[in-house]
Amino acid sequence: MDGQFLDILTKALENLNPAELKKFKIKLRNVELRGGYANIPTATLQQAEPMEVGQQMLKQYGADYALEVAIEVLEKINVRGVAHTLKKDAEKVKASRHMKSSTGTEPSLDFVSVQQKELEVQKREQEVELREQQVQLREERVHLREERALVREQRATVREERVQAREDKVEIKEQKVQELEDAVAKLRVKEVEIRELKVQQLEDTAARLHSREECA
Repeated sequence: MDGQFLDILTKALENLNPAELKKFKIKLRNVELRGGYANIPTATLQQAEPMEVGQQMLKQYGADYALEVAIEVLEKINVRGVAHTLKKDAEKVKASRHMKSSTGTEPSLDFVSVQQKELEVQKREQEVELREQQVQLREERVHLREERALVREQRATVREERVQAREDKVEIKEQKVQELEDAVAKLRVKEVEIRELKVQQLEDTAARLHSREECA
């Protein structure tokens, strides 16, 4: 079994969270393969750790095709960052082996320098991605603060409307009381006028009777 390919494949699978690793295993059991290849049995993958999954893939498909299948499955479960890294790592291993087989020696310092530069570029890409995530997180926090402020304003508006409603009710009650008081006052004036009119009528009647008595 190829140790370098197992290392990069295991590294890729270890970068998956538990949910993503579970999706990877499920998809791996059902992925469409080239003719002559068979899917790994479900029982073999169910409890397997990342390294064990990698070992089974290399055993079942061989080094080159195992990596190709792994990249395809990673892309299908939408873990494209890990798929991209695995693809680059595989290309480096293949390039290193090709140079060694063509020259019969270890890779030159220039090739090692290129690898280092690629690793530095990859690291910078990861740093940029992390900064983008941090910026997005800050924007989401700002948005959340704005939403909270809006909620507080809405609550304050509701409280003001409730106070205004209570004031309106009090004003209506005071208006009704005033109307009742005015109506009572008018009734009293009316009663006084009626009494005065009755008194006047009685006095007029008494005066007429007195006048008749005198004439008699």
